[in-house]
Amino acid sequence: MRNDWSRQAFPHPGGRKPFMGDVLGAGRDGPPQSTMQRCAGLGPIFELNVFARKFVFIAGAQLAAELCVEARFHKALSPGRGGAARLRGRRAVHGL
Repeated sequence: MRNDWSRQAFPHPGGRKPFMGDVLGAGRDGPPQSTMQRCAGLGPIFELNVFARKFVFIAGAQLAAELCVEARFHKALSPGRGGAARLRGRRAVHGL
């Protein structure tokens, strides 16, 4: 199962370039820190495009807590990367 964020529009920092997206705004000394500083005013959910790939970030504690409620979401394990084997092993260990 793959999420399709293409139909969703989220806030993003200014200065986005074609193809490269938002990669030029990241600082060389601390890319994660500079990115979070750039995106501080965008709200609890925002997007960054890096080389035509969309990444969605959750920065608000309340929204993150809501997304961490496991009972609200369906989990899917990818069979192509050993997911089915992990699930079988989990069932055997935990009696699922």
